[in-house]
Amino acid sequence: MKPKRTHVIARTLLLSLAIVAATFTVLLASDLLTGEIIPKSYPGGIVPTAPELRAMTVRTRGNADFPSAPNLSAKALRGQLDAIADFAAEYGYNAVFFEAAPECDALYRSSVLPSSAYLTGEQGSFAFFDPLGYLVDECKERGIQVYAVVNPYAVASGGLAASSPAAKNPGWVKNGVLDPSEPGVQKLAGKVVSELTANYDIAGVVLSGVDSGVFDDVEDYASCVAKTAGHAHDSLKHKDSQRLGECRYFQEY
Repeated sequence: MKPKRTHVIARTLLLSLAIVAATFTVLLASDLLTGEIIPKSYPGGIVPTAPELRAMTVRTRGNADFPSAPNLSAKALRGQLDAIADFAAEYGYNAVFFEAAPECDALYRSSVLPSSAYLTGEQGSFAFFDPLGYLVDECKERGIQVYAVVNPYAVASGGLAASSPAAKNPGWVKNGVLDPSEPGVQKLAGKVVSELTANYDIAGVVLSGVDSGVFDDVEDYASCVAKTAGHAHDSLKHKDSQRLGECRYFQEY
């Protein structure tokens, strides 16, 4: 056998072993090898709104409440979300405000935003687990609504994925945040709300981080927020059963 051909075969074998090792790592992290897969059915539709809203917040930015650390296994993530749903049910909450898009990134299956580094350890990395989808299903069983919290202007300070709207449109970023006066930023909120309300049985979307005090240098800021909210409202999939709200200081709750 010629030395060149032997070299090519050796490289091919090493590449194959690397692929097998990577696949094993992903399967191990997703519990497909170590965990028993038990099919489970959940109630369909959106949980009806109660006469009085009693909501608890789940902050994901900075791993404040969930997940406790980046790059956890699916089993660990499920356990933490189960604890959140159980806590809400035990203490009489009928809604959970889950921070689904904290920094122009996603803790759900998104075709608009990259996966959050708070979930995967690196923004844009493959997310084998869908936290929002799992939480919605578990809360359905307990008769609890889930609202997705979206910060339309926050952006990660570093480590942006190539697929991030902020990376694709650097002109949108001003003073470390997405510029509220930029039409593309306003429309982006609508795109995020559209996929969230179309793909998940959530009761609505809450826009966070819209405190005017943070954007003193933005001319006619109130009009910018109104346009952002307008795109978001127009993008609600089920306007009869899904609502849009605003929350200025979500991170401080």
